[in-house]
Amino acid sequence: MSFKFKIVESHPTNLVEWETLVLENNNLLQSVHYDNVQSFFNQKPCFIELYDNNTLVAGYKFYFWESARLPKIIKSISRNIVFFGEPILNQHYSTDNVEIVQQLNQLVNEAIEKINPTTGSVSSFYGDHLSQFDISYPAVKHSEFNIAYIELKKSADELWGGLHPKHRNSIRKGQKEELKIQLSDDIDLFIDLLKSTYKNQPEKAPNFQYIKHNYTTLKKLGFAKLVFAYHQNEALAGAFITTFGKYSYYSFGGTVTNNLGAGNYLHWEIILMLKKESFTKYFFGQVTKHENSSTENQKFAGISQFKRRFGTVEVPGNSVKYVLHPIKNRCWGYLKKLLVRP
Repeated sequence: MSFKFKIVESHPTNLVEWETLVLENNNLLQSVHYDNVQSFFNQKPCFIELYDNNTLVAGYKFYFWESARLPKIIKSISRNIVFFGEPILNQHYSTDNVEIVQQLNQLVNEAIEKINPTTGSVSSFYGDHLSQFDISYPAVKHSEFNIAYIELKKSADELWGGLHPKHRNSIRKGQKEELKIQLSDDIDLFIDLLKSTYKNQPEKAPNFQYIKHNYTTLKKLGFAKLVFAYHQNEALAGAFITTFGKYSYYSFGGTVTNNLGAGNYLHWEIILMLKKESFTKYFFGQVTKHENSSTENQKFAGISQFKRRFGTVEVPGNSVKYVLHPIKNRCWGYLKKLLVRP
């Protein structure tokens, strides 16, 4: 099979063709609509397009950034590229996926060489294809994990049977306490729940302004929902989920301390809601690589156990960071300190 490729900036060559393939893959991150989310960080999209004759058989978007505060002559020292999530593959070429991924792997390296960034990163989101990529530069940080999801094609009885007994008990408690599930657009309430969650935790809280921008951007397009669990008019837990194609993704969650099983009950009801709406997968995101690991990703150990107890399926994922120009990177690190000085 003879492939041709393009690397284009700002927008794909054929928007309709690109978005059709994006939807076939249920891949929100590769949609041009997600570019509005990443604009929060002033990142600009570039598109790798792989063609067989005139048919788009695969694509992979990455984001490009360099500091606008530096003079043009030296701003390249801040240049960074991000491959976030998995590529899109034409399902009609599924028998040739290995060859296509190999071609994309080569194109990723060519794109990196063309852009010539100081730093770069590649991160899984849905899992699978990305673990096969081989970047021709030494990694300075490499993290491996799994991506967990719920298979919504199962019957409600099968899903219930897949729950850990402790989760079933918590869900029953939520039912007994008559917790109410409600969809809402109250992003400020959700941010308050997030702040409560991170208040007494050692790890750094996410950027709340970014989360608000993320939600409002995707909500306008019909790709985001906020779901809350209430007890006597008090919101105890909330989830920010995205929906695209047949996939839904748990992006962020917040809770207040309670013993009513609010978090368990909330996600069980979300699972049933998504199943009723004909979604096929509900992604919980990252979990530790090994279920009973005593050393890796300890800060995620508790949440990984919480997710797994819903009866998840897991696929491999990873996150890799690169420094292509160490001297430039050290200079940029020094300049950043100067730029943030009062």
